[in-house]
Amino acid sequence: MMENKAFDHKQFIQKYFVEEVERMQASGFQYYSFVLIAQIIEAMGGFLDNKPLRAKGQSKKRFGRAIKALFSHPYRKANIDDWLYFHFRCNMSHLFLPSGRLYLVSQEQAEERGMTHLSQKDGRLVLVAEDFSADLRLACEKLLEKVDKGTVDLKPLEVGWDGVS
Repeated sequence: MMENKAFDHKQFIQKYFVEEVERMQASGFQYYSFVLIAQIIEAMGGFLDNKPLRAKGQSKKRFGRAIKALFSHPYRKANIDDWLYFHFRCNMSHLFLPSGRLYLVSQEQAEERGMTHLSQKDGRLVLVAEDFSADLRLACEKLLEKVDKGTVDLKPLEVGWDGVS
């Protein structure tokens, strides 16, 4: 039974955390992909703690835990004192607008403006949608490795999509 449960979690992570963001960007919806990425990072953190996925009041902890455990050093640096959480995740999730301390751009816009992902421009942190998506994929691969190794608690997903009970 545990093997099937792990498979369901892996399917869920691959399809909804990785493939959906990439499809959204391939369709030209880079801005909307940022909203999804913000939520996915928090959800990833939910796989790393010992609380139910629907536990209340865990957003900041889970976002920070996912950044720390699954993303590269530049993300951890950007999230010192929960900076990325407040300026990216909270603003995108609650206001559907980035903080004035961020530039959210597509790869094309970044190239036109001489910007690079996770760099500073005019005192703002630059986030490039396609680069963020690629890094999200790498973070998901780390999470999937943890699922394979049995080092994360496979909690009930409690959703109604094919293959998950």
